[in-house]
Amino acid sequence: MTPEFIKIPFINMTYSLPDARLVLVNKGEPEPLAEIAEKTIALDADILETLHMMVEMKKEVVSCA
Repeated sequence: MTPEFIKIPFINMTYSLPDARLVLVNKGEPEPLAEIAEKTIALDADILETLHMMVEMKKEVVSCA
């Protein structure tokens, strides 16, 4: 779980900046705030596993190019 003192500034920026978007990757974390839900992607996933999958996907894309 991400500590609130890290998450809150990003939530505030997403709320106040019109072009800002927020991506949350936390296992078991509740849904984003309703006020910024349309600007948020929330993944109920383990960040380490997600990053490993992204690296593998990038390798596949690079090898196909």
